[in-house]
Amino acid sequence: MFQVSAQNIISFQGELTFEIIESLLNRAKQELDSMKLDLVVQKRLYSILVESLENSVKHRITVGVNRNHYPLEMNLLLQNNQFLITVCNYIKQSNAELISQKIDEVNSLNRDGLNQLYRSSIAKARISDKGGAGLGIIEMARNSGQKINYKFIQEGSELVFFILELSLLKCAQKN
Repeated sequence: MFQVSAQNIISFQGELTFEIIESLLNRAKQELDSMKLDLVVQKRLYSILVESLENSVKHRITVGVNRNHYPLEMNLLLQNNQFLITVCNYIKQSNAELISQKIDEVNSLNRDGLNQLYRSSIAKARISDKGGAGLGIIEMARNSGQKINYKFIQEGSELVFFILELSLLKCAQKN
């Protein structure tokens, strides 16, 4: 059996703040610049990172010590000519079904459907108390061009560890 190698571009485990997001994004930009990527791919990847990290910090909840995971875990890998982005954080169990429904809806759409959903969501957007308008998942799917993978790991009765995985081809696709 052969082994597939992956290049780890950036990883983070710990408590997330807006300052740490800025630092992670600056580091990611430097790494991506050094890879001499197609500008479209670089912008899409950067946008996915921004959305996923901002969503994580906006919707984070404080968890006590002795948990199975860090408050946030993020990895950006290059494997088999595609970027793999994984962002994981704790959320309330009560939010898991809504997130699942939103991702499943987005995953059921083709590019035209995603664009239509995006336009209609902007038209009726309301800024939530957490500072978002609910466009992050749609925008991540539009930028990746791939289905969003996700999983919830139950941690007690009120807490789940949310794992969000996206991929993006290293070479830009023609639409």
